[in-house]
Amino acid sequence: MASHVGVGSPGSLSLERFGAANAQTRISWHGALSIVVLSGAFFEQIIFGTTYLNISVPSPTLVNGIIYVPIYLGAIVVILRMQGSQRTNAVRSFFPFLLISLFGLASIFWAIRPSLSLVDATQTLLTVAIAAALASSIQPQDLSKTLSRTFIVLLGASLVYTFLIPTLGTMSLRGENSSLNGLPQGVFAHKNRYGEVASIGACIALTVGAVVPLRERILLLVVSGAGLALSDSAAKTGAFLCAIAIYVLWVFFFRRTASLRASFFLICVAVIVLGLLVAPYLAGLIQDAFNKTSTLSGRTLIWEHARLLILERPVLGYGMNSVWGTSLGNVEGIYYWDVPHSHNLAIEVLLRSGFVGLLLMLWCILKWVSVLINTSPSIPLASLFFLLMIMSLIRSPFEFVLFRENQVGYLILLTVFGSVMNQKLLSERNGHFLNHKLAA
Repeated sequence: MASHVGVGSPGSLSLERFGAANAQTRISWHGALSIVVLSGAFFEQIIFGTTYLNISVPSPTLVNGIIYVPIYLGAIVVILRMQGSQRTNAVRSFFPFLLISLFGLASIFWAIRPSLSLVDATQTLLTVAIAAALASSIQPQDLSKTLSRTFIVLLGASLVYTFLIPTLGTMSLRGENSSLNGLPQGVFAHKNRYGEVASIGACIALTVGAVVPLRERILLLVVSGAGLALSDSAAKTGAFLCAIAIYVLWVFFFRRTASLRASFFLICVAVIVLGLLVAPYLAGLIQDAFNKTSTLSGRTLIWEHARLLILERPVLGYGMNSVWGTSLGNVEGIYYWDVPHSHNLAIEVLLRSGFVGLLLMLWCILKWVSVLINTSPSIPLASLFFLLMIMSLIRSPFEFVLFRENQVGYLILLTVFGSVMNQKLLSERNGHFLNHKLAA
């Protein structure tokens, strides 16, 4: 694993040396493997039998869980080997995310399916642990290169699968879902995962900067753009394009000073409130833009069903993995597929953890916003952090994208956030040390 960014002493690697260290950048294989495993690339096709001759292993959920174990253990080892100050800073950075995960663990005492809630909550906590371990053990320039190279491999291999091995690279489903047959899915088990990874790859290509060679960034942008086009995922493509437009405004008008950055997020809140007020009148336009039915592919039916469930347990929710897949998750009007989640971040958190969980979720988002307001935009990976956060929040009204176990987008967002936090803490520590020396 690549050497860590020290934050324990004033003599640790300084921000000024990041640029000079570019020539020595190297890949973190633990980081690359974590991304591959949590993305489900390659192996999920075989495990779940979506395309690979429609053959699946006898216990797919168990086998899929076992594959994560080496990644979990690697993260635990890294955390145990941290110095005291490093571990303290990691807890300080990830505290609200740890808390919402621990609340999920506590939900086993009132969950309808305690054993499954325990599994999901533990995996969510371990996902945060992986991000903390990666952020603490990989230097920012190494993380940039690791992300770039890993996504080039995943998205390049997806093009090979799609065009040269179509039995693996395109969807092949039975029953009502057969309408998706023939759509490209790359090295993943579903076209939507392909689209998600492609959108993240495009964000990386546009923001990692000179630490990654220009030709490599162009290659990543090309394979990412091809993935977005081939996956035919309107939500991912739309969220990415909206995030890019917002990022342009951020770069040219708002990110220069802390007060401008704060005003940007206040404007975002006002726009969100206005959007909620006018959304009912724009429903037709939204349906046409994303080529959806009047129920947004069944989402409105799911949301109404979830609303009624939330009213019965509003404070603590039902526990993780205690609604969908049970009789509670049978949605009237949806008979052709099993609903995996509510397709809305806030609603899913309310179902799992009630209003307590929703408040913890808002705390986590405010933590991200606070870091962006109070952090210099020149810090490596700050732009990528902003773009990934905005894109995830844009997707959240229609998808369950954050605070979720073994979710690759959540992992990368947390890892990049942790890296930015480490640099922020390092900058503050070095600044305090310099002021102390000058005063002396």
